[in-house]
Amino acid sequence: MEPTCPPGSQRALREPFRVMASWRLGGLFEKAASACGSAAPGLPRHLRLAFLAAVLALAGCKSFRSSNDPIVRDQEIVRDIKWQLQKEPRFAEVLVACEGRVVTLTGRVTSAPASADAEKLAAGTRDVGRVVNKVEVKPK
Repeated sequence: MEPTCPPGSQRALREPFRVMASWRLGGLFEKAASACGSAAPGLPRHLRLAFLAAVLALAGCKSFRSSNDPIVRDQEIVRDIKWQLQKEPRFAEVLVACEGRVVTLTGRVTSAPASADAEKLAAGTRDVGRVVNKVEVKPK
């Protein structure tokens, strides 16, 4: 059965949706678009870009944890902790390592509270099992 275009729907079927849907559903929407006539004016460019951005954002909503591999998980833990530490200059000399979900912090900070804060930040990161704080406190 060849798809038919419902009355008044020519404007509803737009280029970005047609292209994305035809890719996802093996050409079904491509046939519907042909039946409706592809001469209908498309969406303005800024709306097509917004639609594309929304589709890409939703496609990326899966989990950032892409693997159950322990090595990859440890690397992701290190990345997440470094991302949080780099936001504050007092942690500029703190190094992060992780093995088997055990995070080891090394390096230097200028105060004991900064060392405790780095440990607390690492412990609060997702998938962290335990934190070993070997950060040295050396006042400037």
